[in-house]
Amino acid sequence: MKLKLATLSIVINFNLPKTTNVKLILYNIQGEQIEVLTNRIYEAGRHEITFNAANLPSGLFFYKIEAEGFVAVKKFIVLK
Repeated sequence: MKLKLATLSIVINFNLPKTTNVKLILYNIQGEQIEVLTNRIYEAGRHEITFNAANLPSGLFFYKIEAEGFVAVKKFIVLK
């Protein structure tokens, strides 16, 4: 019998009123930067970033999104 592990994907959606640079950074509970998910210019409109969280251990994580004067920090939990 073969077991196939499902991927653990996290999807982050955001809307932009105009073209701007977006930086999205992933942090662990200690505030240490884990990964820069994106740091590039996006056109105005709705966008979606999906990343595979299968390599992350179970726990609480944060992501910070920055876009032309806007900064937000959100949290998410990985349970395995």
